[in-house]
Amino acid sequence: MDIIKNLTKSIELLDEIEEEYERIPNIQSEIDSRISDVYHFIEHHHLNTSQRYRVVSLLQSLLEQRREIKTNWELLRTFKNIENKLSQKDNRKMLIAEIRKKEKLINSNYKYRVYKEEELKELIGK
Repeated sequence: MDIIKNLTKSIELLDEIEEEYERIPNIQSEIDSRISDVYHFIEHHHLNTSQRYRVVSLLQSLLEQRREIKTNWELLRTFKNIENKLSQKDNRKMLIAEIRKKEKLINSNYKYRVYKEEELKELIGK
């Protein structure tokens, strides 16, 4: 085992994680602003069918990007909450378990608040 190589790699990975944790709020803010721009554009412009299709496609892409960013944020936030406990081996196992639990929760199905999924499917003709 090359101790120096492994330690160096571990530190580099921790630095990467820290940088990503610091970058995510700005990235999410940028995407949220883009989504807001699209919403306001829709609100203030009459669009024909092909224009609506393109705008909805753009909106869907932005929402997918936002979901990915929020997922990464939740996983990194879970890591940051437990980071100080990494000095003990058992705690490192706990960290992985917590991250997997958070990932499972994030990937669970969306529960509609107002609409029923069937209503929305009917709206689009499915």
